[in-house]
Amino acid sequence: MNGGPVKPIRRCNRHYPIYFRLLFHLTSNPLEMGGIMEEMTRVADAGKYPAVCHLHIKRRKIGRKKEAIGSGVLIAPQYVLTAAHNCSSFGGRFNYVRHIDVRFGQLSVDSDDGSSIKSEALFIAPGYRGWFGSNFRRDFALIRLSQPVEGVEPVRIANRDPMQGEPMTPIGYPGDDRENPHFDGYTMFEATGDTLDLLPDEVRYNVNTATGLSGGAVLNGDGEVAAVHTRSARGVAPGVGRVVDDFLVRQLRSWGWTG
Repeated sequence: MNGGPVKPIRRCNRHYPIYFRLLFHLTSNPLEMGGIMEEMTRVADAGKYPAVCHLHIKRRKIGRKKEAIGSGVLIAPQYVLTAAHNCSSFGGRFNYVRHIDVRFGQLSVDSDDGSSIKSEALFIAPGYRGWFGSNFRRDFALIRLSQPVEGVEPVRIANRDPMQGEPMTPIGYPGDDRENPHFDGYTMFEATGDTLDLLPDEVRYNVNTATGLSGGAVLNGDGEVAAVHTRSARGVAPGVGRVVDDFLVRQLRSWGWTG
């Protein structure tokens, strides 16, 4: 972690096009921007993050059933925040979500402990059109559960921007990644790395991540959800999350969230 005072990051009011964001993400070297990449480590006790969950997404894809894995975080007794690309039905009848099992209190997606609750409703950010044609500003979604989660305290949503150098902690269930053998299964991982920089609606943190973490909570120094993890690292690229800002909060409230 870097030393020195924590300073607010100056935001720009522009919304950068998708090709700029991809170029910015793939060409920036964290070693030139503030330090060594932090590696994620396994969480020893699922009770450390009881509100962090993994998603079993049941899809119907071109006439056959398919199951995908993602991460999420409980932000109200009956609502889970995640990434839109985890659970969007882009492709219509050829690739639609049938239902989602949301599982809490499990260190591994294969374990039998913890609890499982089915989704009741799914809300995707308006204008999200999948990886092809969407800007990353829309990559968030809200799952309403069929019943409230008992015995789990939801995580608060941050009401401020991340700060330069502030510790950011992504938590979720990264899985097998051919480019990163450090992750050998869909198990709860965490890491804390410095905030590197901030686009108008995205934050980058100095953490080496992997597929499966998408939708996981990114906690700020106050333990609040400051972002939703949306893109995993490739090589030395840092993790990227969709920042919790006024636009995202307004959407959550329009869908019934009252946190």
